[in-house]
Amino acid sequence: KSGDYKVEIADEAGNKTVYQFHIDIYFNFRVNCNVFRVDMLPFIIQLTDSDGTVRNLKTDVAIRDKNGNWKGNCIGTYCEYSVKVREYFFFNKEGRHEMSVKNGSQFLELDGITSFALKIVKANMDLKIE
Repeated sequence: KSGDYKVEIADEAGNKTVYQFHIDIYFNFRVNCNVFRVDMLPFIIQLTDSDGTVRNLKTDVAIRDKNGNWKGNCIGTYCEYSVKVREYFFFNKEGRHEMSVKNGSQFLELDGITSFALKIVKANMDLKIE
């Protein structure tokens, strides 16, 4: 359904200061393939910094490949998909930050999406050089 999904991000010590490290942002969702007919999901990640500055990051998630096949794991008419939408993202200010996900589609409702989750993990900054 259309709406905002908000999350507050804290560092490992429990402080509201996440500017010291990088994060990866994932979307996890499940769709009913018989109902959901689009190939691309447009989202807007809205970030509000500690000083009230708002930034909007537009993200389009392709849920089908170029041949029209569903990405992700499908069982029957349902497909689950996890996609990394931002890598090595960081906040450049100290303090409390908010992140919300908004529907970037022209449609008010995206019928067929049965679940949606925002996953935030600390980015692995270990570089492998071969």
